[in-house]
Amino acid sequence: APAVLPFLPVTVANAGPAMSSGPFFAALPVNGDWIGYTISNLGCGHCGTYVHTIVLRDTVDARPFTIHAATYRDFNANDVVFGAQDIQFAGPYLLWRQPTRPANPAYIPQYRAGDFDCSLCLFDVRTGQARQATNLAALDPSGAGAVRPVALDAGGSGRVLVLVETQSAASLYLAALDSTQAHPIPAALRPGNFFSAVFSGATIVWSSTGDHQTFGLYAYREADNTVTQLEAGPQAFTNLQTTGPDVFWNTASLVSRRDMATGVVQHLADVGADFQVAGDLVTWTRQTGRQAPVLLLVRNLTTGQVIQQQEVGQAAIAGGWTSIGLGAFGAGKIVLVASDFGPVPGAPANQRILLGWTATPDPAFARVWARADAPVAAGQAPRSWLWGPAPRFLAEEAYAEGPGGRHLVQYYDKSRMEINHPADNSNDPYYVTNGLLAVEMVSGEIQTGDTTRVRASVPCTIPVVGDPRKDNPVAPGYATFAAVASLHGEHQAASRIGAPVDDAIDVDGVVSKDATHGALASYAAFTPQTGHNIPNVFWTYLQGMPGTYGFDWTFVLGYPITEGYWTQMRVGGKDYPVLVQIYQRRVLTYVPDFAPVWQIQQGNVGQHYLEWRYTLNP
Repeated sequence: APAVLPFLPVTVANAGPAMSSGPFFAALPVNGDWIGYTISNLGCGHCGTYVHTIVLRDTVDARPFTIHAATYRDFNANDVVFGAQDIQFAGPYLLWRQPTRPANPAYIPQYRAGDFDCSLCLFDVRTGQARQATNLAALDPSGAGAVRPVALDAGGSGRVLVLVETQSAASLYLAALDSTQAHPIPAALRPGNFFSAVFSGATIVWSSTGDHQTFGLYAYREADNTVTQLEAGPQAFTNLQTTGPDVFWNTASLVSRRDMATGVVQHLADVGADFQVAGDLVTWTRQTGRQAPVLLLVRNLTTGQVIQQQEVGQAAIAGGWTSIGLGAFGAGKIVLVASDFGPVPGAPANQRILLGWTATPDPAFARVWARADAPVAAGQAPRSWLWGPAPRFLAEEAYAEGPGGRHLVQYYDKSRMEINHPADNSNDPYYVTNGLLAVEMVSGEIQTGDTTRVRASVPCTIPVVGDPRKDNPVAPGYATFAAVASLHGEHQAASRIGAPVDDAIDVDGVVSKDATHGALASYAAFTPQTGHNIPNVFWTYLQGMPGTYGFDWTFVLGYPITEGYWTQMRVGGKDYPVLVQIYQRRVLTYVPDFAPVWQIQQGNVGQHYLEWRYTLNP
């Protein structure tokens, strides 16, 4: 049987409950490390949605760009709202059209400016700046028509296919974003009959209607400036894509593949109309019924084998169901658009953008997990997890010292495993290491290497302990501890061995004394590495970790970056006093009101970090 690629998606954007007015997500193509999506709202009851926001994110080093497009409400056109259109993304370039400021002062109140003053906008992710694509706009000097970018070269060359339409004519041009030159393509087009296009090396392929009854697939060769009709038929050629020498399309749910060198056409049986291709892989979704599981499938085009088939949507979300749409695929990443519907017809829907990798986990991850948690999973050890019952997310993230500037990581409830030097001996105890997730959430800085960091735009206010924030307003968040943590050598303490642990911190970060709970613990050890003391209830637990879990405590947690602090947490609607200490890699908690076997636990740092890095930060 073929190896099954793991697919553990994480939510990177959440629209929240939405009624008929939106917002709605749509994925942009994957380009290298970059993913993107648009956010739109309903413009009016019959005119569909309008895009008002474009989001780009580098999935490796977490750089985000959020671009607000200009919008215009035209009361003369049945109250239609216009926003960004013809959005093309092929790293490092993003190209789109947007409304311009009306010349008539009476219409200006209906216009809302975007982040950039341009009508045909070119954004470069390397600089974070946008400008007017003046050479493209010049293709219609009269200004009476629409200049539409319809395809960008995914190879990053900056070549762009442009459609210029007026009421009576339509023309295609091949232009370059860094040049004033634009070459007309000898194509016979009528206004309104162009569908889509794709660059395939030195050839451009597009689909349009040949006449009122037939549809055509055409190819333009730059070498000899000729246009050839490749296919014709009674149905439109849609979802054009390319990989290597092949071009793919869909007609009436039949996916076809054409070898551009030989002209041989192959029909791909069972592949869905929402297919996406990348390299030698094709992926698609299959919904087995309205309220039945949605399957994600990945097939190797060379061998024909399905190497992945698993459920990505369920029919039971609070009695409702989930619709999954395949958004984009490339560079080992799959982007899905999920819509969650409630059990009552017409109930609000919640849209999400999901990101998953098709990377293969290193076997060392499973060996490290089994060493500590296999007995828990088998019911042989009545104790809390060291990692968690199963992996939650597998990805490649930035690591400056790693191969290609990245490393393979696998998240669990409690932490993240990472392999920073895959060329080393996989049997080395430190071949798999533990991420500094607690430090990152407290500091608000995402570590992208030994000494490199990216400042997150949203601090981590997730509670360090207890239920999620909406049900747990009393517990402090990770960012709260920045005022008392030793992140860069500050806030260190002297040795306090034997002293009571009587410091307290509340949800607002106010530090006080708690003599009542302070009588329950005293400091038993001092760590000069970070300048902090360890309470006796934790010290006993740490000293027993090699025998209990098979790992030294410093490998698992690192050193403490705070003293111990008493605070409050809410679990299941009930408040409990809890002793919290933040370590470099994890969080330890002590709840005296719990049963002895559960009094000391490690916080769900892996869960929290995933939510903070991928969902809360735009």
